Amino acid sequence: MGKRHSRHSLETKRAALAEYMAGMKVAEICRRYEISSGMLYYWKRRSDKGLLDGNPNKETVLEKRVAELERMIGRLTMENELLKKARAFMQEQVRRKESLLPPAMPSPAQSVKDARQ
Repeated sequence: MGKRHSRHSLETKRAALAEYMAGMKVAEICRRYEISSGMLYYWKRRSDKGLLDGNPNKETVLEKRVAELERMIGRLTMENELLKKARAFMQEQVRRKESLLPPAMPSPAQSVKDARQ
């Protein structure tokens, strides 16, 4: 998939946002640049995140990294709890001296031998 060509240049977006920030009415800006109010607000959100020109600012990059690390911590915490429970279960089985394997099934030859007796 290729990149979509933007109808509005970066300079146009910045100019519209500068007028918005200066307090000009949204309807006036939208008429002048032939955009919807939703588009103007979308550009504003992207600008606030440093994504208007496609190059995220350092803060946005760091926020994404923090979110990624928080997800990783959550996953590792869950895995750690699971392993603790498995370890406790195994220790209990060893303490009881019970086999961790299911009981052995008698071989067919053994079954025939037992049936004759």
